[in-house]
Amino acid sequence: EVGTKYVVRVEQRKKNKDSSECIRRNVVAKKDAMILSIEAEEGEIVKKKLDYVKKGDILISGNIIKNENVIDKVHSEGVIYAETWKTVNISIPFKRIDYVYKKTINHYYLDIFGHKFTISGKYDSDNTINKKSIVLDKPYLFFKLYKEEKKIYDYNEVILNKEEAYNEALNRSIDVINKKLSSDEYIISKKVLKKEVKRSKINLEVFFKVYEKIGVT
Repeated sequence: EVGTKYVVRVEQRKKNKDSSECIRRNVVAKKDAMILSIEAEEGEIVKKKLDYVKKGDILISGNIIKNENVIDKVHSEGVIYAETWKTVNISIPFKRIDYVYKKTINHYYLDIFGHKFTISGKYDSDNTINKKSIVLDKPYLFFKLYKEEKKIYDYNEVILNKEEAYNEALNRSIDVINKKLSSDEYIISKKVLKKEVKRSKINLEVFFKVYEKIGVT
C-alpha cells in the first residue's frame, strides 16, 4: 500500500518445457494431391517431392524418431505446396440481359401523413435498386425525413455466338478457380473435358491442375 493506492506486481510462473508433456501435432494433407515442395520448420518430414498423398495423410510428423524410437515430441510446423485437381462446370446462355451499374443518387424526401414530398435527388426509373433509411423522426413533428439511396443500372442485351460463349465460359471457369487461390497459388494447366452446345446455351466441364498449399495441423 502506497499512500492512497495499492501497487500490485504480478509475475507469471512458467514451467520448464518437458518433451514428455508436449502434445504432438502433425501437419497433414487437407486434400488429395501430389507434393511439389515440402519444408519443415519443426518436426520430421515423412513425405517427399512427387509423392501422391490422400486427404489426412501425415506430411510432417510431430514425432522425432531415431533408431526407431521416439526421442522427442514437437508441435510440427511447415509449408507444403502440391499439385491439386479441380473440376468446374459452367453454363453460358447465348442471349441474356446484363445489369451495368451507372451511378448512385441520394433521394431525400418528407413523409407527411403517408404522402411523399421530395427535397432533393428525385429520380424516376425502373432501373434502380433502392435502400431506404430514416433521417429524422420526432414525436413532436408532423413529418418524417427519409433518405433513399438509388443505385441506377443500365440493362444491356448481350447476344453471343458459339465461339464467344465458349471463350466466356472458359474465362469464367478460370475466375472461379482464381477466386479460391491466395497470391502464392496459381493454375498450372487446364483442359476442357466436356463441351455441350444446346439451342440456348453452351455447357463446359473444365479440369484444372493447381499449385496449392495443402498442409494443415
